[in-house]
Amino acid sequence: SGTFTDANGISLAAHTAEPGGAWTVHNGTIEIQANKADPTAFTSALARATQNLGESDVEAQIVVTTPSAWNAEGRLRAGLVMRYIDANNYIQVRLFRDVSQPGADEIEVLQFVGGTGGIVHKVQLGPMYALSTAYTLKAQAIGNLLMIFMDTGDGNGSRPCMAFYMDAALAGGTRFGIYADEVDSGAVFDGWSAKAL
Repeated sequence: SGTFTDANGISLAAHTAEPGGAWTVHNGTIEIQANKADPTAFTSALARATQNLGESDVEAQIVVTTPSAWNAEGRLRAGLVMRYIDANNYIQVRLFRDVSQPGADEIEVLQFVGGTGGIVHKVQLGPMYALSTAYTLKAQAIGNLLMIFMDTGDGNGSRPCMAFYMDAALAGGTRFGIYADEVDSGAVFDGWSAKAL
């Protein structure tokens, strides 16, 4: 798996390729800091980067580490990009936390086709996300089925969270990667892996 080991301040796009090939940063700025991928600036409210795996049936996994302190809104919105075709056609799978819904943390799936979309599926996890904690998020795209798993570090390993049928228009998406929202408190990424299924 990829460890994002590189000098501090190196752009993810200039980083020695992780498994899956070179990174393309589509939105914002993602830099290497302390051997993790750190979203440091945002474009159109996003920091997003993908690799072209040349396959659409892929398992992608990332370790999202929460910040040492929440921002005023207590927000966490970070995770995976799946089946990315372009800025109007893709899936995002994210860890979600917000002070407006205390004790109701989530995993959410957002789908965009032709520039239209939003949250299409979610599961509530209760008061899940703690500060300075690593969560392993994994998603498998097989045909039109998207399956999502998470390892919370409790010793029970990766467990299934949900399944969702993706729009067939995304079947040709071969780019997979990472994403954070500009309202995020400062989550960072590590432990990237992606493989064809």
